[in-house]
Amino acid sequence: MKDELADIIIYALLFSEETGIDVYKAVEEKLQKNNMKYPVEKAYGNKAKYTEFK
Repeated sequence: MKDELADIIIYALLFSEETGIDVYKAVEEKLQKNNMKYPVEKAYGNKAKYTEFK
């Protein structure tokens, strides 16, 4: 599993280099989106789809 994970990370980093994507910025933005989509107070321990959190 370690080798497979390493391969995925290597390819992702090579892809980000080729496309000019800032990995750290992309991860930060995605974490922010997830925090908005899945607020802890509604999503923790809840198997409902995010659209049902209202």
